[in-house]
Amino acid sequence: MSMEQVSKQDTTNRIVGILGKKTKGKVLIVSCCMYGNDTNGLVALRMVFNNLKEKNIVIEGLFVGLIGNMMAHHLDKSFIDENLNYMWAEASTQEKNNIALHSLSCNEQIELKELRNIIQQIGAFDREKFLFLNLNTSGIGAIDYVIPNHEILADYYAKKLNITTLSDTTRQLHSMAIQYFKTLGLSAMEIVVQRSNEMESITITQNYIYEMLYRLQLIDKHFYENQLQFPIPNAAAAVLLPGSLDIIFKYEAHHDDDFLILTHLQSFQRVKKGGLIAHDKQGPIFAAHDGFLLLQNHSKTNGYMILQEIHSH
Repeated sequence: MSMEQVSKQDTTNRIVGILGKKTKGKVLIVSCCMYGNDTNGLVALRMVFNNLKEKNIVIEGLFVGLIGNMMAHHLDKSFIDENLNYMWAEASTQEKNNIALHSLSCNEQIELKELRNIIQQIGAFDREKFLFLNLNTSGIGAIDYVIPNHEILADYYAKKLNITTLSDTTRQLHSMAIQYFKTLGLSAMEIVVQRSNEMESITITQNYIYEMLYRLQLIDKHFYENQLQFPIPNAAAAVLLPGSLDIIFKYEAHHDDDFLILTHLQSFQRVKKGGLIAHDKQGPIFAAHDGFLLLQNHSKTNGYMILQEIHSH
C-alpha cells in the first residue's frame, strides 16, 4: 500500500490499530497527532500497522496506536481551545484520587477523557512491561531528540537510539502526557523527529516505531532489521550537540503577547544569558541562562526553553 493511500484513509477512528495480546508480553502504546495537524506521525503509524498486518507478523505482546487530538486533526489545527499535550497534569491528579474529569468546558478536555478511557480499558499495566511513546513530528530541522519520563529510560535510549536525550530534572514539562504516566509509575517518552522533507520524516518515524517494537521484544530481530529503510543519522554528532541535555528554563508565550523569536535563531543554537532572543508587545526578551535554545512546540511564536549539558559524575 502506498503512502498516499495510507494518508487518505478515514481518520474518524481514534484507534489507529491494535495487534497482539496483553497477556503474551510487553505493551507498547503509541500516540500521534497530540497536535492535530502533526500528521507525519499518523502516516508513519498507519504504515507500520499495515505492514505488520500484510506480512502476518505475530506480535509477542500488545501494540496499540492512538490519535490524540481528533477534532483538531479533522480541522487541520494544532489545537482548538488548549494544547492537549500540556493538559495532563490535572488528569494525573484526578487519576491518583480516583475521580473523573469534573468539567468538560473545552474540546481538548473531551479528547483527554476519551484517551484516558481507552488507556484505562487496556490497563492495569505491569510497570516492567509497559512503554507509552508519543510521536512529535512537526519540527523542521535535522536534529531528533527524545524526552523520557525518568533517568533510567533516558540513559538506555540515549545509548540504543544514538539520539540526543532531554531530561527534565527541574520539572519544566510536568504537565505533558509523558509525565502523566510517570505519576502512575509507568515508563513513557516523547520522540521528536525534525526533518524538512516530509517523506524522510515519515520514514525516520517508522524506524523509531520499529526500534521500540524490537526493544520491547514485540517483534523479532530478523523482521526488525529488514524494515529499516535507511539508518537513522546521528545528527547531534554532526552539529556537536551533547548526548544528554537538561531542560532548566521554560518561557511560554500567550496567544495575545505578539511573541516572536528572532528570525535567525533556530532550535539547538547556543545562546548567552542576557542575549536578545525575542520580542513581544512589552519589548525585548533576553535569555535567562546560558545554554541551548529550544523553540516551544517548534514555533517562533509560542515561547522557548533553555537546555544545558548534563555532565556525568
